[in-house]
Amino acid sequence: METMSDPAASQSALDWSATIHQGRLLMFPVTSDAERRTLPLLISKLLVCSLAALVGFVFTVACFFPGYMSPDSISQLEQGRTMSFSAWHPPVMSFLWGLLDRIVPGPAGMLVFQNIMFWAGLSLFVYYLFERAGAATAIFLVGFCPPAFAQLSTIWKDVGMGCSFLLACGLLLSASRRSSKLAWGAAFIPLWYGLSIRHNAIIAVIPLAIWVAVISRQLFPGKGQSPQVSIALRAALLLAVLVVTSTGVNKLLASQPSAYPVQQILVHDLVGVSLETNTLYLPEYLTAELPTSEVGTLKRLYTPNEVVPLFCCDNNARFELTSDPTNLSRLWVKWRYTVAHHLRAYLSHRSRIFRSEFTIGRSTVCLPFWQGIDSNSLNVVFHSTPLNRSVMALLSKVQNGPLFWGWVYLVLLVVLLCMFWLGVSQDRVAALLMGLSGLLYALGYFFVSTTCDFRMHWWSVLTVFLLTLLALARKSKGARSQALA
Repeated sequence: METMSDPAASQSALDWSATIHQGRLLMFPVTSDAERRTLPLLISKLLVCSLAALVGFVFTVACFFPGYMSPDSISQLEQGRTMSFSAWHPPVMSFLWGLLDRIVPGPAGMLVFQNIMFWAGLSLFVYYLFERAGAATAIFLVGFCPPAFAQLSTIWKDVGMGCSFLLACGLLLSASRRSSKLAWGAAFIPLWYGLSIRHNAIIAVIPLAIWVAVISRQLFPGKGQSPQVSIALRAALLLAVLVVTSTGVNKLLASQPSAYPVQQILVHDLVGVSLETNTLYLPEYLTAELPTSEVGTLKRLYTPNEVVPLFCCDNNARFELTSDPTNLSRLWVKWRYTVAHHLRAYLSHRSRIFRSEFTIGRSTVCLPFWQGIDSNSLNVVFHSTPLNRSVMALLSKVQNGPLFWGWVYLVLLVVLLCMFWLGVSQDRVAALLMGLSGLLYALGYFFVSTTCDFRMHWWSVLTVFLLTLLALARKSKGARSQALA
């Protein structure tokens, strides 16, 4: 005797199965054997991803403990300890570091904090893309890839920003896949932090803010507006809130006279154009510091690799950074006039800087990663361990190879963006906006780069890894679908 099944029950089972396959873990009754098998698989994948992230976190911290520090890092820790901040480094990071330093003195607290964001963000991102073995493999391949892994050693604003944006992307992918308002709201925190600790982070934040707005339409659908207008308005509002609050907090924390960080770029540009045109283009308060008015005196101060030689650090005459707003105004006037009248020389100078940063025409990579802790008055030292020495020896073997060539990541970003633009994918919008974030951030350095260090465009490197994971996940999903057909 045949038993007729309940159509409603069958539809419910189908809906639940579809929901599971979309990665949405909702509290519905499990009524079929298939569903009883699926839920443990999701839980086991969560455990695998968490364990892989924990292994990566522990290994990284153990390898680089208590963390590397450059002169910039030392300056930020010093400000954090005194709770007296300048605007040269956005104070938010120094303030947080000062709080962590009271719990764990030195760089260790920030080393742990940055690596928590990185490994948690990476595992969360990967969780929605691959099965268990594939997810763990992806976490290890990305996390331990030299260009990603080497930067996790150092307490830098660039690293903190990259780690926080990676966590934000993991949360936003979770919000998109699970329609989770909690994940969507939580993404604001790392997004705000990343924006607050780098002067030029706004370039990378704009596409990510649009992604937040796209997801908000999914979670909070509006009425009476076209999707495009609604997303544009939401993104603009989000950006305004992020910029106003981050700027406000940084200004509130800054207690020292402003050092105007932008002046280092302006002076570098004027010196570069002066050498290009063989004519001195500097405001009087700067030319007064030169031994002669001849352009040739600038040659020993200028390099396209960095701005530091213009301002320090030997007995030769150097320019002094000004905290006088009148002098800054004169500098801006001279810069605008010079660039407008010598645009070709300016672009030639900036292109030299850009090529140096992205290892175009260079035989070696400019500072692929930091090592150790510079001498300082804070009594913070780094003691190398056998593990650290072994890892650094391995990194030194690849430091000038393709893995650290910045231009390679620019090319890969363009290729991946074109692929997602022309293709069809569940995460097409996410991929396009993350890729655009990395690409705009890298290209922005044509105008604002102050050094050729690899760390400067680390976020762009991370976006290449994220888009590659999305592309591989799409290919893997297509192969599984064909196998099941």
